[in-house]
Amino acid sequence: MAPPCHRAAPGPTRPTATVTPEITARAGHAARWLLVVCGCVLACVRAQAEIVLSPAAGQELGLTIYHADLGLVRDLRRVSLPTGTSRLAITGISSQIQPETALLTSDKPLEVLAQYYRFDALSADVLLERYIGREIGVARINPASGEETHLRAKLLSVRDGAAVFRIGDSIETDGALSPWRFILDPDPDLREQPTLVAEVNTAVGGEQGLELGYLSRGLSWEADYVVRLGPGGVGTELLAWASIHNATGTTFPAARVQLVAGEINRIGGLNEVELRTQEMPAALPAAEDRLFEYQLYSLERPVTLPARQSVHVPLFAALKAPVQKLYRVTAPLALFGTTPGVQDLKVQTALRFAHTGEVLGRPLPSGVMRVYQQEAGGAGQFLGEARINPVPAGEETVIDVGTSLDIGARRRQLDYKRLPRDEQEAAWTIEFHNTKPEAVAIEVTQPFTGAWRIVEENLTHRRDSADLARWDVNVPAGGRTLLAYRVRTR
Repeated sequence: MAPPCHRAAPGPTRPTATVTPEITARAGHAARWLLVVCGCVLACVRAQAEIVLSPAAGQELGLTIYHADLGLVRDLRRVSLPTGTSRLAITGISSQIQPETALLTSDKPLEVLAQYYRFDALSADVLLERYIGREIGVARINPASGEETHLRAKLLSVRDGAAVFRIGDSIETDGALSPWRFILDPDPDLREQPTLVAEVNTAVGGEQGLELGYLSRGLSWEADYVVRLGPGGVGTELLAWASIHNATGTTFPAARVQLVAGEINRIGGLNEVELRTQEMPAALPAAEDRLFEYQLYSLERPVTLPARQSVHVPLFAALKAPVQKLYRVTAPLALFGTTPGVQDLKVQTALRFAHTGEVLGRPLPSGVMRVYQQEAGGAGQFLGEARINPVPAGEETVIDVGTSLDIGARRRQLDYKRLPRDEQEAAWTIEFHNTKPEAVAIEVTQPFTGAWRIVEENLTHRRDSADLARWDVNVPAGGRTLLAYRVRTR
């Protein structure tokens, strides 16, 4: 059992004893007790000078999470403060806190005199660097006798896992095969977990509620959509979940979570951290509201976000979503010159959500849409997935699901020539064949560069943008249709 903390009585000054290499095991035992006593005294001093607010003092925790690796943390804790100046150590905060954004407030008059963030990663190099220029304990075992020798040394430098230290007049080095081990004196300023230290002054002592608000990296979310097609593609249902990612290294228990959909302006990059996935029990959908120019989703129940894990919670309940199946082909960019041979083009099967219904009366945050087909027997099959950008309320959503095996397309270049005034002209055909028992309509797009115009075509195009032409091509059941066009550019 460690001796109790006490204050030594004053006495006459005695000369300092010199520690020699012949120190005995008994002396080493006494030295270890001395370290324990020093640690106890330092701990007592620190306990008297600092008030620790651990997560156990938490009263309420709120998180506002944005898409791009950012979260706003609001942590309310109860504490009893004496009148006057105090030093607070708030633990259990995010290791990716942006310290310059930390704001400490109270429900009673409180003045924050200074605050700083501390977190000392407990690796050997980082720990030893704190002791450079100071005395440390070193020990080694005599391989012949098995006796351990304890000495005092001055640490000179640490680099790449090797230390250089002085014992008396000798310089020693430490490496992977070194017989030395280090015994470090207690450091009252060592922070083995993320800690915000604040010096505060209050004119009214007693219990009060302190709220720490700060921005932190390592928090993000995205929407995950489930599209359920009924048997035969009749009847469509859309569900939305939120995948919340916590890469901060800190667990946030029973937090009130709000999710912001929209892109905010900020400075900085992203963190890449491996995460595990955890599904939460069924919960109520999130309440929706507007926040400035963004959409705000407030989860109805508190959510625990474990460190380095992802949690899935409902975003909004199942909605009926009128949908239209369509086929799309995008021809390669028309770079002019001779293109020999035949190009097989993919015919994409896509889903377009109509302008009416519950779905398009609300904005859709960016995320991944996964499509499932409900079979007559009740089982569901996965058809494909696509990522969507944010969709404003009232606008249509089109997603590519996969490539059709029943419809093919082949493009050929029939002609190419150079014309006066730096103009070029090329002729193309795209032949479609349909093996389905019903006719299909295919939406064909062809991108161009520069100034362009179509001078001949067998089907009328429409100019969707400055660099895109579009045709609607009907292909009969079991038949073929040819699209031919000649374009001139400069």
